Amino acid sequence: MLIMTSDNLPIIRKSNDLIDARYKLSVAEQRLILLLLSKISPSDKDFKDYEIRVADLAEMFNLELNGYLYEQLQNTAENLVGQRIRLRENKIVEVMAWFSYIRYEEGTGVVKLRFDKSLKPYLLQLKSHFTQYHLNHPVDFKSQYSIRLYELLKMDVFKAKNGQFERVFEIKELRLIFGIEKNEYPLFSNLRDRVIEPAMREVSKTDLNIIEVKYGKTGRKVTSITFVVMIRSVIPTQALEKPDNHPVIDSLIALGFSPEVAKAAKTKHGIKRLERNIAYTLMKEKAGIAKDVPAYLKSAITEDWGAAWEAEQAKKATAEKQKTAAKLEVKATTEKATQDKKARYQKAFNDFLLLPENQQEELKQVFFEQSDLTISAKIKAAQSKGIDIFTSPLVASPFKVFLVERGF
Repeated sequence: MLIMTSDNLPIIRKSNDLIDARYKLSVAEQRLILLLLSKISPSDKDFKDYEIRVADLAEMFNLELNGYLYEQLQNTAENLVGQRIRLRENKIVEVMAWFSYIRYEEGTGVVKLRFDKSLKPYLLQLKSHFTQYHLNHPVDFKSQYSIRLYELLKMDVFKAKNGQFERVFEIKELRLIFGIEKNEYPLFSNLRDRVIEPAMREVSKTDLNIIEVKYGKTGRKVTSITFVVMIRSVIPTQALEKPDNHPVIDSLIALGFSPEVAKAAKTKHGIKRLERNIAYTLMKEKAGIAKDVPAYLKSAITEDWGAAWEAEQAKKATAEKQKTAAKLEVKATTEKATQDKKARYQKAFNDFLLLPENQQEELKQVFFEQSDLTISAKIKAAQSKGIDIFTSPLVASPFKVFLVERGF
C-alpha cells in the first residue's frame, strides 16, 4: 500500500544528508528505491519487510508489464544489495548499504526487501533537515542523474524569494555526489552534454523550472555551476493526469497566474503575444522595474507592451546579423587578397627558378645591391656558412617582392 498525501499522491521523504551523499544508481535502481520509500510512513519507528510487485512498478513509472520487467525487478533488487552509499561530514566517513535482505521467488514478479538498519536516521522519524516531494515529479525521468539533481535542488526550495532560488555546486563536488569517476566525461563539454543538460531538461518539466545556468571559471576552466530555479505553482491532481498544457500556460502559472486565468489568456490573446510579454516582463523584472510580476505581466499582456520591444529586439538582431555578415565579408575579402598576393609572389619565385643559372645570378646580384643593410648582413652570413639564402623569410620575402616589381 503506497503512503499517500492528502491530495492522494505518493510522497518521498529523505534526510538532506542522504540526498547529499555519494552514490551512483541506475534509473531502474532509483525507481525501485523510490517506490519503497513511498511505503514508509512518517510515524514508522522501524523498517519493515517491504513487498514490491512488478505490477506496482509498471503502474507507477508507466512501464510495459512484460517478462523482461519481471526479470529486471529481480536483478535490480539483487544488485542493490551490493550498492554502497558514502556519507562524509568533516573527517567522519560512513559507508552503508541500501538493503540488507532481499527475497524473491522466480517467476512470481514479487520481491521482498529490507532497508539496511544503518539508514534509519536518514529515512525514519524525520523531524528536521529533510526534504520531501511527490513521487509524481520524477516518474518520467530517463536520465539516472535527473533524480539526483531534482533532490539536490529540492533541498534548497526553502531559500526561495519571490518563488526563485539559486544553488551553486563546484564541478568536483557534483561529480562526487553523482558518483562519476575521474575517467568518465573528462572534458567538461562531455559532462555538460551527457549529464548536466539532459538532467536539467527533465527536472525543468517538474515543479522546479531551471530558468538559467551560470558557469564559473578559474582561468579558462569551468569549475562551478549555478542553477537558477523558479518554483512552479502546485499543479492540481487533475492536471497531472492530463499533462497537455502548452508551455506558455505553465510559464504563466509559474509567474503567479492561476491555471484558469492562464488558459483564458492563451485563448484570448494567443501564444505569440503571451510569449513576447512574458519575455518583456522578465526583462523588466531583472532591471528592477517590474516589482509585482503577476500584475505587471497582466498589464503587459492587455496592452501588448512587448510588441514594440519585440520589434526593437528583432531590428537589433537584424542589424547585428548584418554587421556580423559585413565583418565576415571583409575578413573573407582580406584573406582572399592575402592568399592571392602570396600565390602571386610564389609564382614569381617559381618562374625565377626556371631561368638559366646565369640569369638567376644576375638577378640575385641586382637584388643584393639594392638590399638594405639588414638583408645584406643576412645574405653575407648565409653565404659564409654555405646556406641557401632564400630559406630565410627575411631574404626570401623581399626577393619575391623584388621579382614581382620586375614583372615576373
